[in-house]
Amino acid sequence: MDTRDALKRNATETVRRGGSVSLNFRDLGRSVGVKSSSVHYYFPTKGDLLREIAGDYRAGFLEALADGVRASKTLRQDLLVLVDLFVAAQRQELACLCGMLATETELLEANARAAVNQFFASLQQWIVQRAALRDARKPGGLAPAAFAELLVSLLEGSLLLSRLEAHASSLTVARSWIQKVA
Repeated sequence: MDTRDALKRNATETVRRGGSVSLNFRDLGRSVGVKSSSVHYYFPTKGDLLREIAGDYRAGFLEALADGVRASKTLRQDLLVLVDLFVAAQRQELACLCGMLATETELLEANARAAVNQFFASLQQWIVQRAALRDARKPGGLAPAAFAELLVSLLEGSLLLSRLEAHASSLTVARSWIQKVA
């Protein structure tokens, strides 16, 4: 792994654990054995770094979804693959990168904010496409686009709340709901 990739990997984990406010170039550089000026060489601004890791996260998330649904035969199975990605993050005590960044939207540069919005749009579009593929005209009794928006909000909120002990079962409840409505 080259320095640039190592920086992105460490930045992604830092943001998933503590948000963009916990990310600084000095500590990031130190984590891979370079000076902060070297981090600036690869990523002139924090916004540039956040934009890039959000784009990579989106691509990786969509790839994981594609891999996960290869053997799937129903919309329910498709959506449980999605839920399981959130459950896996919870088990690792990580937030969704773009969910975490969305909580800090007022701190983000426009290019990073656009990348975060693209993640959510892509995720919702994936749900709509899976519903169309499975001929589910009204998943959960809703139009596919409305269902997709609700489901993404439910999963992001559940993952965020699951960080609190009192809400640790939020994703379990979300999973149960999917099994009933899809």
